[in-house]
Amino acid sequence: MRKIDNKGMTTIELLITFVIVVIIVVSMYASVSNMKDKQTKESYKESLITYKDLLTRDIQSDLIMKQVISVNIVDDHTVDLTFKDGSNNRIVINKSSNNTLPEEVTPCSNPGSSTPDSITYGGVAFPLPDIGSDNIEIGGTCKKVYSLTIGDVNISTDNGVFHLYVELTHPDLGNKYSINIVCPIDYN
Repeated sequence: MRKIDNKGMTTIELLITFVIVVIIVVSMYASVSNMKDKQTKESYKESLITYKDLLTRDIQSDLIMKQVISVNIVDDHTVDLTFKDGSNNRIVINKSSNNTLPEEVTPCSNPGSSTPDSITYGGVAFPLPDIGSDNIEIGGTCKKVYSLTIGDVNISTDNGVFHLYVELTHPDLGNKYSINIVCPIDYN
């Protein structure tokens, strides 16, 4: 029987070690990449929740503390509120048409100026947070198209109850974080 020489590594041992190291590095890279994606998505959620909560708090605190006595729906995106103390506030949903994409999308650079959708309350504009955008050529012009947009808007005063629903849509987050405000009108 021959004795094996244990003084060095064979080529096969070196190759197997190299393959194992490559497999570990690739799996670690995939894990780090997944964690980065999750971190980005959670950051988007945090920005959206903060926006929604601050705007909802401002509107609801006036509806409750000042006691809304009259609601006048001006159009599909505008409503005037009258309060018990005689003051008035207007809610305007500013929905841009920039965010309607054509079927053929062409990336570009150097977009012109564009603003995100916003909600104005009491004369103060609350632009949607910028949680992703693309520069796309639309109609021969390079425009910045935001990922977070305002979708459906429903304003009603059925049965003496003011209802405001503003759908906030994002490709990754859906419309789970939409604004939904309900308040009785002239409630004692």
